[in-house]
Amino acid sequence: FFFVCAGTRAFYRLRLSPMSTDASDSVAFHLYLDPSQDGLGDGPERQLARCREARDAWAAQLLPWLASHVWEREPLQLWVWDPADSRTHGRGRRGGGGDEDSPAEEAHVWGRLSVGGSVHDEWVVVAALLRLTGSEEGVSATLRDGDGELLLIEAAYSLPDWLTPENAPNRAFLRGGALHLLPPSPEDERRGSAGPLSASEGLSRLRRVCAGLRCGAAVRVGGVASRPELNGRRGTVVVEESEAGRLGVRVEGLEEALSLHRRSLSLVAEGGRPAASLQPEATSALSRRVALLCDGPDGLPLRHTAAALLPLPAAQLLSSQPQLAAAACAAFEERTAQGLERAAAAQALHRNAPWTRVGVTLSRSAFARLSALRFAAPAAAKPPAALAAAAPASADLGAKLGLGLALLLLRGGGGG
Repeated sequence: FFFVCAGTRAFYRLRLSPMSTDASDSVAFHLYLDPSQDGLGDGPERQLARCREARDAWAAQLLPWLASHVWEREPLQLWVWDPADSRTHGRGRRGGGGDEDSPAEEAHVWGRLSVGGSVHDEWVVVAALLRLTGSEEGVSATLRDGDGELLLIEAAYSLPDWLTPENAPNRAFLRGGALHLLPPSPEDERRGSAGPLSASEGLSRLRRVCAGLRCGAAVRVGGVASRPELNGRRGTVVVEESEAGRLGVRVEGLEEALSLHRRSLSLVAEGGRPAASLQPEATSALSRRVALLCDGPDGLPLRHTAAALLPLPAAQLLSSQPQLAAAACAAFEERTAQGLERAAAAQALHRNAPWTRVGVTLSRSAFARLSALRFAAPAAAKPPAALAAAAPASADLGAKLGLGLALLLLRGGGGG
């Protein structure tokens, strides 16, 4: 009973504070709501209230889908960023991307999670943001990891030549389920160079562009797979956007207006320059990556379930808190000699407990890493010889997870 209760306490502590403070293994994202169009204005309190409502609605939309995903370090959680309350964004300043992860100074929804070595967790976050921005009108998102602009790194071969690592910050946004880039302004072109934008400046420019898709607006078509001959042509909006995200556009060279999705249109500023550049090829690259890594029937990465031979208290703990298996795996991978010695001493307290096999679910990458580790288990972590001989793989997995659980308990204040 003590083992289970202490383990549950450690588990929830880990959910609230990451196992690693290294910003290089974390992902940070920010979701911004466009100002409301109801004429009531958006004062600070009302904007915070809108963000809280959006956070709750998005959590209700995402969390049932994500419930079966095995996070290696931290689960995805949504928070409200209040620019007037530093307690709401102290974690964000430690997010992936360092100083470049300073968001726009307005209330918004955000999140940060440590992903360790799991590329799958990163791309589950990308998939979640594509879902949210594709299904919600007037929502823009940014995403960075420890290497910088994760979206641009993946889509590097599809990006325009003017984009460089120096000018990339705050020029890339997800909106409408697609990647958008903010190209250099006329002033930048006259200077011959474009620098990075602040988050507030980039968001403001993106909103101005998206608000410009009104009747009479000049647009450029792109990313229409069913009629590629339209891509690159200019046109004029003649019917404003419907609830399905489609607009009526009279395309040059055609007599009748076409119904085109907003993802296929970019506003053209004076002089023919695109005010914001939709990136259909880059968006396709992101979608392919998501499909490759989130390859399960539920749109999440496939998991691996294996049998582990453990003392009964540890088996009960993993049965009641399945996500602890991933946390135990991470704790074992980060073990130190001193920590391992203490964990073995803690396990010795359960030397006489019965042993049993329990099914544990891990990500495929975590299971592969754990299985590949060569490790001579201390006597306290080994099952009786007859059980180990009958199921050596289960005994090896159980020894590693059992020590990982003991390390978690010690870290979480469970004593032994």
